[in-house]
Amino acid sequence: SPSPRSFERLLFGGDTSTSDAADESALDDCDNDVGALLAWSLHAADASLRSRLVPSASAPPQELAEALAKALQRRSPKRRRVLVEVVLIDGVNDQDRHADAIAELLDQTLHPACAADKSRKRTGVLVNLIPFNSVAGAGLKGDDSYRPPTRERVVAFQERLRSRGVWASVRAQRGDDESAACGQLATKSSRFKTKDDGVRESLQGKGESDPENMQSPASQERDYTSAFRVDSAAASLSPIPIEPIGFFESPYKERFGTPRQSTANPRFADPFAQSSRVGKIVLRRDLGLGDSLRSLSGFEYCWVISHMHLNTGWSPTIKPPRLDDEPRNRHGVFATRSPHRPAQLALSALRIVDVDEAELTVTVQGLDLLDGTPVLDIKPYLPYCDAYPNAKAGWVDDLGNRKDTQEPRGNGSAVL
Repeated sequence: SPSPRSFERLLFGGDTSTSDAADESALDDCDNDVGALLAWSLHAADASLRSRLVPSASAPPQELAEALAKALQRRSPKRRRVLVEVVLIDGVNDQDRHADAIAELLDQTLHPACAADKSRKRTGVLVNLIPFNSVAGAGLKGDDSYRPPTRERVVAFQERLRSRGVWASVRAQRGDDESAACGQLATKSSRFKTKDDGVRESLQGKGESDPENMQSPASQERDYTSAFRVDSAAASLSPIPIEPIGFFESPYKERFGTPRQSTANPRFADPFAQSSRVGKIVLRRDLGLGDSLRSLSGFEYCWVISHMHLNTGWSPTIKPPRLDDEPRNRHGVFATRSPHRPAQLALSALRIVDVDEAELTVTVQGLDLLDGTPVLDIKPYLPYCDAYPNAKAGWVDDLGNRKDTQEPRGNGSAVL
């Protein structure tokens, strides 16, 4: 754990191996900011609780926070940023009182040092919440009962911090099923165990302790994706937490009346047509998206991934609207553009009308989504690799002249 003086050594190039007294004069004369972004493992604002979670802690959190704030104030305003790491453990440090204690500590120390100014619209302090990854035998002081909090508790902790004016995010968990996530020091296929006689034996197979059969470290390593591979036959898979980056302001308030395939209907695609209505993507200001729209105005179209949050239920097969007169002609949901899908995701190609970087908004045309639809991502449309005009379109090609340029129906999104 860092000493109070360690923060200045890290930020301004001092020798981290020397004592505080030996490095004092050198640091006082040093203005050489190394440009590093510090990540401080806080975990708890209460001194006694943090000493349990961080046994090597050399000073109480209040003293360390004050020292870090002092070090940050020596930097230029744009560099006064810090990442505060908090690993959440079920029933240990994940309650509202723990969030309140962290918020109070930051308000007294780091928030004033990293306050928002003309160069930054909000504080430079980000609290990164990390759900605990279970590791056998990793309980502190002989306690093996530590577990990750529920998703609901993590979100509640995050919202508690945000209600106190703390910028907080949740780190997505990956690889925990293979013991390869943060804090899990080995994967299932290559971890080592220690036998009673102290000999380390690889779980790769027999005979590897023989020097003649030993493999080099490089040959023992698996490829990058192996630790994160998902078993497609698994009975259940962990949900993927995705946080919306914003939402649509759309003129369409009801399912009926929302155009489908609006870009294929001249009435809605023509930018000069009176019926061509536009919508707006409004990005959230609490996610640090300040410069995320830079250069987007140079593109004519963009891809938008959104969550069709008002849809309920789905079917493995779909009867597209254009085939109402053919009751037996159903297609698999993944061979259609139906909004009623297992993951409830929508992909829209929209014309960019205006980009307001300051207001974090993108005005778009060709909208086929309802007002308030959550936006998950925005990507520029690239004609050279996104357009395949001569590609086969399966059963849609068999429709001949019945292209989907019909009037709006009640689908809430494009349907083929």
